[in-house]
Amino acid sequence: YLRAGESTLAGEVLNATSRTRLRVQDGARAASRAVGRDGQIQLVPVANAAAQFGPMAECLALDQTIDASKAERLLGWRARHPGFVEEIDALAAAWRAHAKG
Repeated sequence: YLRAGESTLAGEVLNATSRTRLRVQDGARAASRAVGRDGQIQLVPVANAAAQFGPMAECLALDQTIDASKAERLLGWRARHPGFVEEIDALAAAWRAHAKG
């Protein structure tokens, strides 16, 4: 993040999370599995989702992939951790443990 902040790339959008090429739907299914929902997700009309999540709903509805190739190319950045799908089970377990206090 320091590299991005110190760079001359003002206004650029960069994903600096992992090397995984992740589709939004894949992330949603992984999160569903991690919380015991067997990977099931519910697709809803964007207008309904926007009422709950605001403008972010439109982004999540796009058939898009997310990757870090731009950050790698422009900043020389390299991921140190696996991607969201690979880590979600451990992250969800840590969240549950924290929630229990």
